[in-house]
Amino acid sequence: MATPSPPSTLPSTALEKLPPAILEEICEFLASCDRKRRSLFAFSLVSRRCYEASTRRRFERIHLVARDSEELRQKLGRWKDLLARHGYIPYVRRLKISGYMPHIQSDHHGQGARPETEVLQGETMDHLSYGGEANGDDDDADFCMPSEWLVRSYVVLERRQTREVKQRRNDAWLPLARFIAELSALTDVAWASPDPIPGCILRTLHQIHADVRLHVHYFNLPSLRQPPGPLEDIDEDDYALVTSPCLYSLAVSCCGYDSGGNFEYHEEAVWSMVASTAPKLRHVLVWSEVPGDTLEARALYGARRRPWQGFFPSRVDTPADPPVSKGRLQALRLAGRPLDTRRLEVWNSHTDFSKLCSLQIHDISLDALEVLVRVARSDNVKSLHTLALSIAPFGESLLQTSEPSVDVLLQTLRPLQNLELTGFIGESTFMAILHHHGATLAKLKLIPDFQRLRSTGPPMRFVISYSHIQDLQKQCPGLRELELLLPRSKGDQQEVDIYRTLGALPRLKRLSLLLDCSKHDITGVIKMGCLHIGAHNAQAVRDCLINAAVDSSLASSIFNLIFHNQKLSHGIPDPFFRQLTLQVVRAGVFGDDGSDVEFDRVLHWLGRSWHCERDPRDSHSECLLVREIGKGEREGLRQWLDDDISYVGEGFKDIWTSLWPEKTGDWREDWASLPLQT
Repeated sequence: MATPSPPSTLPSTALEKLPPAILEEICEFLASCDRKRRSLFAFSLVSRRCYEASTRRRFERIHLVARDSEELRQKLGRWKDLLARHGYIPYVRRLKISGYMPHIQSDHHGQGARPETEVLQGETMDHLSYGGEANGDDDDADFCMPSEWLVRSYVVLERRQTREVKQRRNDAWLPLARFIAELSALTDVAWASPDPIPGCILRTLHQIHADVRLHVHYFNLPSLRQPPGPLEDIDEDDYALVTSPCLYSLAVSCCGYDSGGNFEYHEEAVWSMVASTAPKLRHVLVWSEVPGDTLEARALYGARRRPWQGFFPSRVDTPADPPVSKGRLQALRLAGRPLDTRRLEVWNSHTDFSKLCSLQIHDISLDALEVLVRVARSDNVKSLHTLALSIAPFGESLLQTSEPSVDVLLQTLRPLQNLELTGFIGESTFMAILHHHGATLAKLKLIPDFQRLRSTGPPMRFVISYSHIQDLQKQCPGLRELELLLPRSKGDQQEVDIYRTLGALPRLKRLSLLLDCSKHDITGVIKMGCLHIGAHNAQAVRDCLINAAVDSSLASSIFNLIFHNQKLSHGIPDPFFRQLTLQVVRAGVFGDDGSDVEFDRVLHWLGRSWHCERDPRDSHSECLLVREIGKGEREGLRQWLDDDISYVGEGFKDIWTSLWPEKTGDWREDWASLPLQT
């Protein structure tokens, strides 16, 4: 692999005169403060001395992406030559492997035996990049765990591997095993390939790098995917992974049975691993889902799924229930299907919740929430500093019972540093957050949903208002990251006051706002799926357009309002605030009216999402970089937006042109956000 030449020697500067040890400390700081390490790579281009000082950090990570065995051999050859020639082998500490061997398949596979193409694209944007890290890499969290959508996109139907398939797969990955054996300072290996980890890789880790932490992004034990009938023993290679002394984190997708007509036991296997067989396992992500609707899956509906009998059903010993020992997980994330009481109780019996530092539950039932309250009251979650809960609807009485349960949980827990709550939460929950956790919170996400006491009647909701933001500013002085659902109100004084008060948070660095454009107190705007504009609702349609229209100018104005108020409120010459993300949500929602497809397209065209970020260069820190998120998808709407604006609905053109008179002849471009009323 060709590497960039070191910069030519420049005239002596103060930076050049610093001792090498100080320059290396600067590089260490740059590597940790920037998720993609762009600052580190930029620093290496300043001069030859900076290039040399940054070498250790630039080569501490390698991300290998291979799509076949020949490509893998070529890349490994280039890496070996580069590392050996320059003496960089002791610098490599973290290795990530993506891609797969497409020509190797088991005798039992189906159409879903590989992830969809787009799943791999995020990991393969760069084959071998400068400094030894692919551009797809992000921060430490992404190294240890894949994103949730990657896990749930991975569908596998592969069953037990034959000896021949295992040998071919082993031979294909053997050059990588030899490469790993040469990396003397290796501390972490992330297996981000959908291929099962071949035996040669595990043996190399166990024999040469027993202290390495192994992170498995697509945990898959083919031999635990079995057809109806007597259960079979686990494959020896699968069991080597189950009992690996290196296994530190894993992400697994499980469903009990799959669309290929097999029962699977991955979650039960993970429970046993956590409790006993994988002593170093500390981080687990479980995506529980319903399999695809296929004829093979339907054939299992009446079949009896045999209970889990351990890794070796042929033996007389079965796993103890509850287990005799508990695991020591530090982070547990349960997503997909709502978590019920039984599954939560099983997790509580297999891992010591008092060791958990992070607990994230995507959807939790009311009964399971009460179990969590009981565990918290026993002080069995005393190490917890990160909690994420999504509280979903589970019955008509939810509003009367779920909010107190959430409140009791928050009042019982020790002060948290990071908290995410979405779903059915209310005023009392907000106050419990402030009173019991406000002083310690560094990160907060609060996305209220709509609540209904009965099957009829208007929905009830908790709306974050200006007064709530004032309370937040007073009681959460340490907030660095914040995500909120806020109502849009045409940029009026109340909306402006909310942005200003957010700027009064002294340490706020990153802010994400979901701009809520719904009007649940207005009905009759959309009937039978069509927009109906009359004298009684024309103003509501007009307000909806104003609220949904978010262009780059408005995004910049919101950022600058927050930024400058942080600067003025606290007399900070260089404010902490750096990033703002804006997303328009619920535009076109009027009571229970339903939706109009044409009107929704117009609102999506107007309601753009933006990422605003201060220029990271010190000399340009007042400059703002504004980028539209999802621009390609939004541009795809153009073909569906008729040239004639009247096609959207009768009376719609009059409202549109009253807001944005024709300028270019293309109504799709003749609009702009209304400015903030500052």
